Amino acid sequence: MEETDPSAPPNLARLDLLAHVLPAAFHTILPLVGLRDLRHLAAASRAAAHDVADYARGVAWREQPRLRVARRRLAAFAERFPLARALDVQQQLRDPVVEPAAAGRGGGGGGRGAPVPAAAADGGGGGDGGGAAALAAALRRLLDLELLSASYNNFDAAGARLLAEALGAGCAPRLASLHLDNGGSRRGLMQRGFGDEGLAALCELALPRMPRLRVLRLSMNSLTPAGAAALGAALPLLPRLRELDLATNGALGAAGAAALARGLGGLGELRELNVGFCGLGGAGVAALAAALPPGLVKLGAAGNGVDAEGARAAATALQALQAKLRAPRAPPPLWPPQSAQQRQRQQQQQQQQQQLALVHLNLTFNLLSGDDEDGLRARFREVLPELHVAI
Repeated sequence: MEETDPSAPPNLARLDLLAHVLPAAFHTILPLVGLRDLRHLAAASRAAAHDVADYARGVAWREQPRLRVARRRLAAFAERFPLARALDVQQQLRDPVVEPAAAGRGGGGGGRGAPVPAAAADGGGGGDGGGAAALAAALRRLLDLELLSASYNNFDAAGARLLAEALGAGCAPRLASLHLDNGGSRRGLMQRGFGDEGLAALCELALPRMPRLRVLRLSMNSLTPAGAAALGAALPLLPRLRELDLATNGALGAAGAAALARGLGGLGELRELNVGFCGLGGAGVAALAAALPPGLVKLGAAGNGVDAEGARAAATALQALQAKLRAPRAPPPLWPPQSAQQRQRQQQQQQQQQQLALVHLNLTFNLLSGDDEDGLRARFREVLPELHVAI
């Protein structure tokens, strides 16, 4: 029977906190108990529940749902929970949008202008308005992060460089999931993201130090072929990458697809690639399809202006990739002889590789008719059981 350490704190499975005990809980109760087994939490308010869950995450509880941390709580969160493994600040670091005063007050004009970010109105400039700086300061404390979700904060290139420097100096070696989607519109303001300059900073300062990275999301960041070239050069340094999302970077084009394709071949664990609405055209999608690593399961290529000829070229390239994947391997050498365990492991690896084949191809919102869809399905039914062509 395993002996228990009498000095170890007891682990709670249920915790009920009333309003009048909340201050005492954080100062006296929680530091004395373990929360590794916590499965039920009842608190007097949502904010209190978030605080307790934050505390639990900081000490041990890895299975708890990810909670979003507001900008005003970011510094305190990093200080109180330096062992946190997940941080979600999605949409929490954007500038407040203020209505400018009537132009007449500043002299000239009589109508109201368009809404502007508060930082710009104050003369501070910078699309992130200090949000990226606040996050960078927190990241330098959170050295055990495995997931960072910072999407839809509209970081500009300078903000992306701040994040890249902080990630490279801190949690990058442990990070497994990085979400930096941007863009969209907010109260009439188009949000552009950090662009090629910001991506170049990430590729130079952060990505080379992320050997465990499995998910990278960079959609809606106004990337062009220059950004794709920088990313393509950095991809071989991410051997465990499983999901790459570059959707809605409309200026990538066929040149961007070719630059990206040069870095895809070495990603043996890549399973999902989304390049929807990137302006690739049929030639760009076909070039990517020909360069995909074996084992890809899902390819999203919606809204790329692909016609029937381009779709057939892409599907043919995928068909050749899968034929290569399913081809029998050469028998092992006779010397040195393999043990039964080694032979069994090799057979299992070969079977797993043959089962990893593209099953989902998304070509919706392209220049394809119903007849094109029927023709593609008839030709590639066995190879692509999930072929999505129509809207």
